[in-house]
Amino acid sequence: MSFLCLENAVLQKLQQYESLKSMNYPTASGIFPGLAFLALLQVTALVLNLIPVPPFDGFGAIEPHLSPSLRAAIEPIRGGAIWIVFIALWYVPFIGEMFWGFIFNLSEFIGIPMDLVGVGYQQFFIWK
Repeated sequence: MSFLCLENAVLQKLQQYESLKSMNYPTASGIFPGLAFLALLQVTALVLNLIPVPPFDGFGAIEPHLSPSLRAAIEPIRGGAIWIVFIALWYVPFIGEMFWGFIFNLSEFIGIPMDLVGVGYQQFFIWK
């Protein structure tokens, strides 16, 4: 479900790109769309890795501060927790929309041109 949210958001950016082409936007060709799309993927990996669930690094940051009994309780689900996170991101619309909304807002905040992300996304799937 969250992939559909991502695809819809990217398609909206592609529609905005059509208006940029008519304005002769200088960086809408060449390597820049691919770099913008890769930058979005890096932001996604950063945020995903900071989730405080084992085995992500966010949990590794808080694990030393947890009580031994809580760490012992978490240990049996340590290997399956990553699947729970991905299933929640994929099948729970609220969680997926919240995650991708945060990714897009953070990316725009740090200056990644989202219009070029849409072009890079389209160019990435050359088989479509």
